[in-house]
Amino acid sequence: MKSPLKKSFLFFLCLSIFALYGIPQAIAAASEYIYDNNGKLQSTKTPEFQYDYHYDQNGNIVRITKSTDVNLLRNHSFETYNASNGVADNWGSYIDNTATGTFALDGEISSHGTKSQKMHATNLPKGTQMLIYQDVKSQAGIEYNVSGRYRIDALSHAKVDLFVDFLDSSKNFIDAKMVVSYNHVTPGFITLSTHGVTPEKTAFIRVHAVIRAGNEAVGNGLVYVDSMSVKHTYDPNVVSNPSFEEQTEGSNLAAGWGSHIDPEVVGTFGLDPLGSNGDKSQFIRAEHLPVGTQMLIYQDIHAEAGKAYTVSGRYQIEKLKNARVDLFVDFLDSSNNFINAKKVESYSNNTKGYITLTNSGITPPNTAFIRLYAVIRSTASTPGAGVVHVDSMSLHYNNELNMISNPSFEGRVQFNGLAADWGSHIDQEASGSLSVVKQTTSHGTYAQKITASKLPKGTQMLIYQDIHAEGGQAYQINGQFHIESLQHARIDLYVDYFDSSNAFINTNTFKSYSEATKQFITLSAQTTTPQNTAYVRVYAVIRATGDRPGSGVVYVDSMEMKKR
Repeated sequence: MKSPLKKSFLFFLCLSIFALYGIPQAIAAASEYIYDNNGKLQSTKTPEFQYDYHYDQNGNIVRITKSTDVNLLRNHSFETYNASNGVADNWGSYIDNTATGTFALDGEISSHGTKSQKMHATNLPKGTQMLIYQDVKSQAGIEYNVSGRYRIDALSHAKVDLFVDFLDSSKNFIDAKMVVSYNHVTPGFITLSTHGVTPEKTAFIRVHAVIRAGNEAVGNGLVYVDSMSVKHTYDPNVVSNPSFEEQTEGSNLAAGWGSHIDPEVVGTFGLDPLGSNGDKSQFIRAEHLPVGTQMLIYQDIHAEAGKAYTVSGRYQIEKLKNARVDLFVDFLDSSNNFINAKKVESYSNNTKGYITLTNSGITPPNTAFIRLYAVIRSTASTPGAGVVHVDSMSLHYNNELNMISNPSFEGRVQFNGLAADWGSHIDQEASGSLSVVKQTTSHGTYAQKITASKLPKGTQMLIYQDIHAEGGQAYQINGQFHIESLQHARIDLYVDYFDSSNAFINTNTFKSYSEATKQFITLSAQTTTPQNTAYVRVYAVIRATGDRPGSGVVYVDSMEMKKR
């Protein structure tokens, strides 16, 4: 049993830490406090933010990180169970009168943590169902993202649904949305996910995991559910745990991810704090890769045939020798048979930091799910080796490829107020601050605010991202900018070109603007990369222009880079 005194002490300790770190007093409005098995505070949640606490070996808080990527569900990975009905704490259950089935917490099969919620439907007459559910507070007209991980071991004359109801303030039904269905046995856990906008009068979202009989015969099924998520954010990414923040204690893999290593290979997997998005990344260390071998991580994700998709990932590559790093996709049918493969993007050089690999395509006929990989693969006639840190894996459906990761500045916020997957720089003589805000946006829920309070002559303040690019290729680069104020300064949409040795090639100021705007405007330009380009660095910059110190406030959103 956790000590109330211990919790109270931690609460007041956290208040002190928040004051020390200059984080707003959102702790006072926290709706949930999450502790580990030893009663140590791990995170607090407010309606808009999640704060995660990081400790040293002596149990002292050394850092607090803030995220807009808040999972509103309690006990989302079904780890806590104090009841006797087989249903995890904070979850409800329902089974139709004429149906039979059981609920249980399974300690052997899980995608995240040590447990999953087991639903075993033994007799589902036509049109009946059994389900688990949870209500979370919401409101009308806001974007939401819902997902879950499902392992389907048996299914006959039935389907599995990830389902959402919208309720008013009295919990009266408003509308329903069948988020996504799957009606086949899976080889392991598969991610089901979607997003949308809540209807009028919404006060609660009720999310369900359902086994539902069809109308042709009596149905049955055995399903394990894990890693359920409801978030108030624009997030078309259908990958579960894409930034590797969630981890099962004692595991060397992030929750929701699998791994494979060829028998002859010597290598290890692990999680470390070298992250592009949040506090962790997944590393793959290949110490010995014989000819033609590989080691990799992967995740299975529900998909449909004939849909345009974009896939991307952030990679930091070290000590690569006779090997390459691949962002790779397999397409499988409903019987788990291989249909086709696509090597989405490869990179065979060391990087100075994280680089975005991305590509797009159309899912082939008969696709039921996609297997997304990050791979180290040998390439030469002698053994290879290498280390890669992987972060911000993404798969979403659209018709146009945007090569920039986190282009709308959603999700996690770094310690300095910068959105995930972006870097920043401010000249030594200059002063300014960064923050992620939701009051002024062009797309999605958040935008990146850059406040330059003092820019001496010739100085600048900027954000940037490195993106893999091809030499001699034509690209279009765009950004949305709302310039609140500007004095003796200008705004630049800017790009640098680098070769495979990380050496600077050339630079190009695409577009500049030197006046305040009443709303977001688009800065846009076209370029053709030099022939030896390996990657580009795209910037949004506030730059001093006069003989007197400059200043400015700009909101940046909807950054885009695509092939022409």
